[in-house]
Amino acid sequence: MINKAAKTYNEIIIKKKCYDLLKYIYLTDDELNKIYDFLLKDKNNNKIIVTQNSLFYNDGKNNILSLPIVPKNGSFDKLEVSCLIFTIVPHYEPHSGGGFSSGGGSSNNNNNNNNNNN
Repeated sequence: MINKAAKTYNEIIIKKKCYDLLKYIYLTDDELNKIYDFLLKDKNNNKIIVTQNSLFYNDGKNNILSLPIVPKNGSFDKLEVSCLIFTIVPHYEPHSGGGFSSGGGSSNNNNNNNNNNN
């Protein structure tokens, strides 16, 4: 739990984004507070980038700190959190198999036939 009271609307939004991270990865209260402080430190540039095995503190140009993490699920390939965004890149697993089938006839063809008959 973040141990600082939000004083502004932006701080409330950042706090919510930090808590939203908990839907995807395991974090201690200390880690959550550090992420919150980092995002507030430079609201225009700082962001957190999460992959399935790492969390990166990014200053807008470089990853300045990398920590191993444990994901709660494999539903994402990447998360990006800043004061402005919370982006989720979902995990996609291509599947093999011939499940492709074409649909039925085209109604456009029927319209063309009707136009030719008029």
